[in-house]
Amino acid sequence: MGRATPAVSLVSRVLKSYWAGQDRRRRRRVRDAARRLVPEKAWSGEKATAPELACLTLLHLLWLQDQTRRAARVRNTEGAALLARSAVETVIAGLYCLNVPGAAKRYDAGAGKDLKKLFAQFTKAADVGTEVLDDMLAFLGPGGLPLPATMVSDIAANSGPAAAQDLYRRYYVPLSAMYAHAGPLTLLRHVHPRSNRTRERPFKMWSRRSASHTADAMVGFLAATIAGPEHPDYGLFCEYHAAHWPLAWPPSLFVVRHLALRRARLRHVPGLVMRTRALRAERLRGERLNETEVEELISRLYRMADLDRDDASASSMTTFLRTNLLSKEQAADGDADPA
Repeated sequence: MGRATPAVSLVSRVLKSYWAGQDRRRRRRVRDAARRLVPEKAWSGEKATAPELACLTLLHLLWLQDQTRRAARVRNTEGAALLARSAVETVIAGLYCLNVPGAAKRYDAGAGKDLKKLFAQFTKAADVGTEVLDDMLAFLGPGGLPLPATMVSDIAANSGPAAAQDLYRRYYVPLSAMYAHAGPLTLLRHVHPRSNRTRERPFKMWSRRSASHTADAMVGFLAATIAGPEHPDYGLFCEYHAAHWPLAWPPSLFVVRHLALRRARLRHVPGLVMRTRALRAERLRGERLNETEVEELISRLYRMADLDRDDASASSMTTFLRTNLLSKEQAADGDADPA
């Protein structure tokens, strides 16, 4: 057979993307195999070990995967993005349990602190002292569960998977800045980028399909990490992760593509698509992106979208793109993480 034409190649990629998202039979197999990794015995409470806690995070991740896909089916982009962010955070927590010594004790202490916050209003309303809650905290031990950024640092310090850093910076941070927190990027989604007119419905900064693929890839990744290479279902988990991970576009690249294509002339589209795909391929290979090329891409984005890069409303977007396309050291030129 001859070489496929560009049109046939494009249709093939679209169909493959759609089929990967509708792979119900394999998804059911993966979910059943992942569910079998969770022990069926009664929960051991404060005696729970770190691997048992990791299995509990996997159980929660399976629930988040189901809810993310349900939100995507009803076209709830906001809900799908927030649920996918929770899925990424759950994977980071699972990796923390598997790689950081003393994680189980920190979870116990964190549970005590959360319970004290939960019941603080009841004790105030009933004019009851907090001695009982303080005794519970003393029993569970000092300390508490760290923030996701600290978790990622601890995972790296204990020779854990390098993917934790990528998940945090490429997915958790931008989704926090654009969806979870009422920060500049979240509020500016209600402002039209050209007319500066406000509207109630915010502009979409991520796709429901990417959110679904992210949740699917997280299930395969965490299940494979917990199972280990010797497990009979390890290959199934890795195959599932490999099928969905390339289709889970990071929010930064989605923003570049979405904003530019809204106003780009037809002759500009191929170059932008090719460069965005090249950056995405470099990210998937874990390579360090060139700062000059990223700056050129950002400048081209603003020119094509007819936006003023020096405008105050564009500074948050520039910070967001630099933070998520460059490494932490490269993007540290006076910019802080948005989450």
